[in-house]
Amino acid sequence: MLERLLELPAAEAAPSRLTGGPALWVEGREFLHLHGDEAEIRLTRKLISQLDDPRVTRRTRTSD
Repeated sequence: MLERLLELPAAEAAPSRLTGGPALWVEGREFLHLHGDEAEIRLTRKLISQLDDPRVTRRTRTSD
């Protein structure tokens, strides 16, 4: 899974600052890491507000 995502422009693999496991980064920001078989993806507020999917959860923090 991560190998295909590394084809994205500017994507780099490095350890997650949250889990220590594999993660993907763009411009110094972690945008994806894994929790077993699930991927946690960091999206912009604008994109999140456009999604209508029960799998999308919103954090209570306003930094993401």
